[in-house]
Amino acid sequence: MRIKKLNVDIVLYDKRAYIKLHRKNANALNLSFLKELSNCIDEVETLKEIRLVIIQSAIKGICSSGLDLGELFIKDDRKKTRQNIMTAVKMVFEINQKILGSKHIYYFIANGALIGSAVSIMLACDIRGATNNSWIWLPDVRYGGLLGDGGIDLLVQRSSIADANSIGLLNSRYNAAQLRNNGVFDWVCKTDEVELYIQKELIRIEEFSLLSMSLTKKIINQQIRITYQEELLHQIFDSEDVYIQMSKYIKN
Repeated sequence: MRIKKLNVDIVLYDKRAYIKLHRKNANALNLSFLKELSNCIDEVETLKEIRLVIIQSAIKGICSSGLDLGELFIKDDRKKTRQNIMTAVKMVFEINQKILGSKHIYYFIANGALIGSAVSIMLACDIRGATNNSWIWLPDVRYGGLLGDGGIDLLVQRSSIADANSIGLLNSRYNAAQLRNNGVFDWVCKTDEVELYIQKELIRIEEFSLLSMSLTKKIINQQIRITYQEELLHQIFDSEDVYIQMSKYIKN
């Protein structure tokens, strides 16, 4: 069964719910897309028969380019820009909270570039896999922004402070193999083998006790703390720097 929406489809199959992202322009996260994704998660949460929720891009070679700054940034209107971006960041934070607090097991599959707040959503998921052409990038320091949606918290807790420094502070791009070695991804496979690999992996997991997995997730996630960095975001948008840097970043 497929439930079609504007930018996100829900596909129900064999006690699985696939949340497939397919917004044009590389699944860039604007406010309507984030609202749709959040609503899809709410919808899936009502389905008691579901064992696994799989989030993946339906666009080949790209997972998500992160926040749609081209739409959220309003030239010559700093108040609206602040409002747009802080609203988007809070929406990502709330999506992360829903995933972390869910009884369902969330499985994220990356199939290419994963940038900014899209990385945060991936890190909120319980199991994370990727094709070997995947990579992540947190460009906030380049354009003067701040990943205030809980993504930095999750990166530190899923991986390490050292990796958070390299990825978050030094603007380093990490490929799938590096991310597999430091714990961000649980597995990496060849791009042309991903569908077969996913099916084998899901079948293996579905043999486990759903209740045991759900309660184990609850214990694990009791140790995870994420914060919506509202005060720090206000500091960012009180500065002149963010508007200058963001304008340059969008032009490039």
